Amino acid sequence: MQKIHFRTIDSTNNYAKRLLANGDFLHGTLITADQQSQGRGRNAKRFSSDGGLYLSVLLKPTHIHYPLTCAAAVAVQQSVLELYNINLSIKWVNDLFFKQKKVCGILTEAQTFNEKINGFVCGIGINTADTHLPQNLVEIADILPCTDKSLLAETVATRLLHFYDHAIDPIPEYRKHLIRNVTVSVYKNGAFQFSGTALDVNENGNLIVRSENQTHILQSGEISIKL
Repeated sequence: MQKIHFRTIDSTNNYAKRLLANGDFLHGTLITADQQSQGRGRNAKRFSSDGGLYLSVLLKPTHIHYPLTCAAAVAVQQSVLELYNINLSIKWVNDLFFKQKKVCGILTEAQTFNEKINGFVCGIGINTADTHLPQNLVEIADILPCTDKSLLAETVATRLLHFYDHAIDPIPEYRKHLIRNVTVSVYKNGAFQFSGTALDVNENGNLIVRSENQTHILQSGEISIKL
C-alpha cells in the first residue's frame, strides 16, 4: 500500500482526484492529513477539519456498481471495534455515530474522463483525540479516544480494500449497525420532503422509509435525512 501523509492540505479527496486526473496513482494508495483547509462532505457541505484523521483511498474502477460508501462505513465500524472496543452505529448513508453523536463522515467520489470512470476516491474523516470541535458542534459531534492515527488509517484502508478487491457484499454487516426504527426527516436538494420511519436498507444500500401513506426507497444522490 502506497502511503502519502500531509500535516495540512486543502483536502485529501482533492489531492486524490488530482492524482487520478494525471493517471499517476497506484490502486489502494492511502492519503492522510492532520488538517484540511477545504474539508467537505456530501452536497459540497463544508465541515470542520482541525485536528482529527482525514484519509482518502484511491481505487481503480474494477467494480463500477459496488456499494463503496457502505463498504467504507463497515470498514470504519469494524476497525474501531477491533482497535478500541467501541461499537459505532451507522446513520444512512455515510455517517457513523458514537453515543448518538457523529464521529465520522464519508465522501465517495468518481473521477471521469471522456464520460468514462477512471477511478474512485473514498474519503473518510474521523474525529480523533486531537480533534478541535467548534462550540457549535459539541452537542452533535463527539471524538474517539484514538491517538495512533496511522494505525487507524491503515486498518480502515486495509479493510476497505479487502471488501472492494474481493467484491464482498458489505450490506449484511451494514444492516447490523444501521440506525433504524427511528423517525427521520427527508430532504432533497436541501428542501424538506416528508417525515417517516427508517426501516432498513435494501440489497443495493438504498434506505427504506415508511411514511403515513407509502413506503419510499431512497437513493443517496441529492437525498439526505435528519434524525
